[in-house]
Amino acid sequence: QRPMHATYDFYSYHSMDRTYFFFLVVLVVARAQDCVDEAEVSFLQLELARHSEQEASGTQASTKLAQEAAIWPLWPQDQAPTDSNFEKVMNQESVNGVTVETFAYLDTTYLVPPQTPGRADLVLIVVPGGGGMIVDDSSGEAVATWSQSVGISALILNYRVPALTNGVKDDFSCENMNYVAEYDLQRAIALVRSRLDSLGVSHVGVIGSSFGGYIFSTILKISKLMYQAVDAVDTDFDHVPDFGLMNYPCFSSCLPVITGDLPPAIPVLIQHGMSDPVCPWQGSTHWAEWRQNATGNINSTEIIIYPHAGHEFDQEVLDDPNVTEEEAGWGKAASRFMKFNLGFDIYPKSSNMHPRS
Repeated sequence: QRPMHATYDFYSYHSMDRTYFFFLVVLVVARAQDCVDEAEVSFLQLELARHSEQEASGTQASTKLAQEAAIWPLWPQDQAPTDSNFEKVMNQESVNGVTVETFAYLDTTYLVPPQTPGRADLVLIVVPGGGGMIVDDSSGEAVATWSQSVGISALILNYRVPALTNGVKDDFSCENMNYVAEYDLQRAIALVRSRLDSLGVSHVGVIGSSFGGYIFSTILKISKLMYQAVDAVDTDFDHVPDFGLMNYPCFSSCLPVITGDLPPAIPVLIQHGMSDPVCPWQGSTHWAEWRQNATGNINSTEIIIYPHAGHEFDQEVLDDPNVTEEEAGWGKAASRFMKFNLGFDIYPKSSNMHPRS
């Protein structure tokens, strides 16, 4: 079942099946008979319009639709940098059954309005997981919902995939990796910094979950821009955030061949579960130890290991009977970490979705 909200990225599923398309039509008709609510109809009408225009105009339509929707394209049209591995697949619709996504953007759905009481003076870039094969919508939306509920504006990064260029799940051998997702994250940070005044905030952070944590960990090992600058956003604004959070990150020893000093030792909090069957918690402890030693600052990286938590513990809700108390505490730990490092309170707010906090 696909999520139903007004800014769902329809054209990221450009290879969708006809059944889903006709399902949209049926729902629109159902609304005329008062079978669905107004919000669902707005969503359906928007997605149908997007589909129709993209069919007619291809890539240019995608860019036009992106500008009209609640998203920020990361790159000027046709100027997104690539690497040699991604170039092998970027002109294909799919590789080994995995859809190739070449349009990177930030979803602005979860921004907190400027006059909201208790609004925090920061914005979080949410980097979802997805195993390097897809961008997991549910992962990004759950974290962004929590962020918005505590007064923090969130922008979900939809990065280019697959990162595993052969399209084979869990094949993390270095010859199969590309780094366009890291390019997208560095660009996203710089782009957000270029718009801090319009956002009305002073700080930018990153939170990466699962494979999103791996993407974030990679850019924390490289001080330079990983791609050739394309415009003033790249040359005039810093691509390193003020702080970072990682939830159950996966790690890889693969790095692009770029040498240089480490970026500034921004504070980073890692949270991981010992019962994680996907990304072993030992990877987080090893990476935290490496970073503490590499930066010469033991306070640069904090780590919390939950004995009974599994994978994706930040996607559950408080009233789920399967959620342990320690898992539900990840949001409180994140808020405490940000308060300590940024010097101001993160105020919890009520939410119909009961995000974990």
